[in-house]
Order: sequence, then structure tokens, then C-alpha cells
Amino acid sequence: MFDSSTVVMLIVVTFISSLVHLYSISYTYEDLHNPQFMCYLSILIFVMPMLVTRNNFSIIFRMGGSRSCSIFVNSFLVYTTSGR
Repeated sequence: MFDSSTVVMLIVVTFISSLVHLYSISYTYEDLHNPQFMCYLSILIFVMPMLVTRNNFSIIFRMGGSRSCSIFVNSFLVYTTSGR
């Protein structure tokens, strides 16, 4: 179903995503907006394996989901750490 490079990248992406998720849980433990941040992060982690498993050029058009999720996560962190 998948070639060896796809399987290796899928393992790497899943492992790194798990580490990021675990770190984020401990980092935002006492934050009031934790559910919203975890929602954005979970969507981003859900989209990443889909990007790895694509085997054609339609990935260019589907990368908008990962870009949007990463922008949501980054803007959320800037908004909550700025004291607003």
C-alpha cells in the first residue's frame, strides 16, 4: 500500500506529533483557553499524516489545511501570551 519512505516518514511525523502534543499538554495545563488550543493542535496533528500519505500533486491544494491549522495555533499562542 505505501512505499518504505512513506512508512518511515509516517512514523517520524507521528512520533514528533505525539511529542509536541504531550509537551503542549504540560505547557498549557493551567491555561484558561486550553480546550481551544488543544482543538487547533489536534486538527493540525490529524492533517499531518494525510500530507505524508499523499502520492500525487493534489497535495499542493490540500496543504491549505495544515497551513491554516498552524496559523491558528501560532495566533492563539500570540493572543494568549500578549495579555489580552
